[in-house]
Amino acid sequence: MDIGSEQASIQLFNLSQTNEDCLKRLEEVDRKLIITIDTEDHFKQRIESWIQKNPSKSTLLLAQHIPPHNAVSYPVDLSQKDWKGVEKQFSNLNKAFAGAYSDIRDLRERVFGPHSVAMLPLRNARFFGREDIGPIAITLSGLGGIGKSQIAREYAYRWKEQYDIILWISSETALSLDQSLRKAAVELKLDNVSQTDSFQNKVAVRGKLERSGNIPQTSSFCGECILGTPWLVIFDNLHDVSIVADFWPRRGLGSIIVTSVVSDVVFNLNPYRIRVPAFSDDEAIGCLLNHLSLDNTVEMNKISAAQINQELGGHPLAIVRVAAFARSCKLRIEECADQIELALEERDEGQYLHGDWEQGNLFLNHIVTLNRHYLDPFSSPQIHPSLHYARLLSNCAWFLCEKGNDIEARAILIGGLDAYEKLKSKSESDDINAIYARMLNTSAHLDGLRGFFDSQKEKFDQVLNIRKRYFESINNWFFIGHLFIAWGNYHFALRDFQNSRKSFLYALKQYEEIGKVMYHPDAVACLYKIGRVALEEGDLNDAIETFRESIRRLRLTDSMSSQLGRVRFMLCKALRTMGLENTDEIRKLEKEIRDLVQALKPQQDSSVEITEALLDSLVCGIIR
Repeated sequence: MDIGSEQASIQLFNLSQTNEDCLKRLEEVDRKLIITIDTEDHFKQRIESWIQKNPSKSTLLLAQHIPPHNAVSYPVDLSQKDWKGVEKQFSNLNKAFAGAYSDIRDLRERVFGPHSVAMLPLRNARFFGREDIGPIAITLSGLGGIGKSQIAREYAYRWKEQYDIILWISSETALSLDQSLRKAAVELKLDNVSQTDSFQNKVAVRGKLERSGNIPQTSSFCGECILGTPWLVIFDNLHDVSIVADFWPRRGLGSIIVTSVVSDVVFNLNPYRIRVPAFSDDEAIGCLLNHLSLDNTVEMNKISAAQINQELGGHPLAIVRVAAFARSCKLRIEECADQIELALEERDEGQYLHGDWEQGNLFLNHIVTLNRHYLDPFSSPQIHPSLHYARLLSNCAWFLCEKGNDIEARAILIGGLDAYEKLKSKSESDDINAIYARMLNTSAHLDGLRGFFDSQKEKFDQVLNIRKRYFESINNWFFIGHLFIAWGNYHFALRDFQNSRKSFLYALKQYEEIGKVMYHPDAVACLYKIGRVALEEGDLNDAIETFRESIRRLRLTDSMSSQLGRVRFMLCKALRTMGLENTDEIRKLEKEIRDLVQALKPQQDSSVEITEALLDSLVCGIIR
């Protein structure tokens, strides 16, 4: 048992900056319970009463959590009632804890009976590495796909027996948070669960958590304060702290983990955090071989895996995707390494800022301010743009576009295009034109979002001409494919199905040529788009065949791909249009769609109608 001050009654996890004992240290710290003590006399009365009822169990572990350090714990022989001697026990950290915790746990279940609520996504059966994340911060921050949610989920599964309540709160938006809290209120069997009043649900769930360590005034069993209800709340993918501020529990027998791409998202509520890094080389190699079910003691396997990881930079999601690609194409790992090297050896430099955006949000305001200063003719001193400055603005604009901050993205592009013109007037190079093409590409996407399709088409034409003119020797298949997907969407929006089909087919060709990745998500998106065109043109047989091929490829790479929902939906539509109503295939497809939506959006109300728009919302905006 842990006894802490009210300020420490919510245990905040601290995740260490290394990667070997992260989960282990989390586990060690959180095997304790925390209760709030009001006064020293009240504390003594509780313990003395507990001893009288449990004479054979007179040793407990007391602990004080002192942020940002670990909990300080020490055993006390309660039968002696030597309160002054308690302070001398600090050297015996964690001694006798295991038995004390087990006794308390058993006692609690005998008195109150077992009770637990766990709202968790499916466990990752192939969770790998991350054995070294330990207690130093509450917030897991890092790039998308780096493994933040996986670490939080694995921790919850490993130690779910230590908690009576586990709540996984999807926190991408206010809507997803409200849906999670409504489900939590139902699971916790709280009174007055509201389908419409999100604030009422927040108050109810928060109240339940904060009361977890309170002692009922009428309780005849004084030990209930010791045997409270430990809980764990995970705020997953939180971007905006304002949506959780009025729900954040301030007390109770609880623990909180936040995952976010924004490193300081909950700084005002709790400043402790860790940046989750990419896999180390050993972890990356081990993870790749594990997903390929290959022997990690065979030297050739390790060499090929290291070769692949050299291109992927230890990014967990990229590693899993490559492993899925190798399995689906039945490639030996040596062949997979050669394919990856072939695809990436001549990539267009200046297109990525992958490794530099881990702290992107911290620097974003500085870049925006710098751009305003650059565009102000009266500011002093004047900024003279360099190639690196133009590249910084180009990548910052794309970053803002991905985040949906279109206004700031357009402002950054004004500065970036001005910098390009000044640089081009001095000299012209492939690097300068690569940056310009990227800025035009971003600007075209922003035009499309605002419905300025003519301007979008003009810019896409310019981008294509630049790439063909300056980069004939560079393997641009990925970027050309991506460009023609957007171009196909443009023609589709204008109902120009002939040119839309041509664009999608050309994009698909970029992925399906020898040495490319025909199972890439963008390639499957091309197939889906071609099926949509066929459906609009009334060619039902072609549409059905194309949708089925899309499903086949997606199943080979990722059976839970978010794209599967919309492809199955349109296949159902095509089958019904053909007159095949109420068939076994349609019923199976509809069930698979519902199961997928439930798995990807567990907070989604099951009564909500599944529409094309809902399924599109699950897919990356670039291929939507």
